[in-house]
Amino acid sequence: MYPPDRAEGLYATVGCHPCRATEPDAFPGGATAYFDALDKLIVDNKGKGKALFIGECGLDYDRLHLASKEAQLKCVALLPPRPLCGMSSSRPAVLI
Repeated sequence: MYPPDRAEGLYATVGCHPCRATEPDAFPGGATAYFDALDKLIVDNKGKGKALFIGECGLDYDRLHLASKEAQLKCVALLPPRPLCGMSSSRPAVLI
């Protein structure tokens, strides 16, 4: 983490990278609770930090040894209607 005085121009995304697509099911309360926690993180910190995008969410079939195709597809299926997870519609989602 960069100190605030050195973080000018650096921004963050909040999401579930495809390589970590097995995490939502392992989260206490399951996948719905996982994405609800991400929503809460965004809403609770809106305007306070530098999380400007939802991402990286999507599919990454180059690393199936980290998360199977099935796990990735299941994770992506949970995204709609959450693509902007509490952020205004002016916030882009980063889908990979």
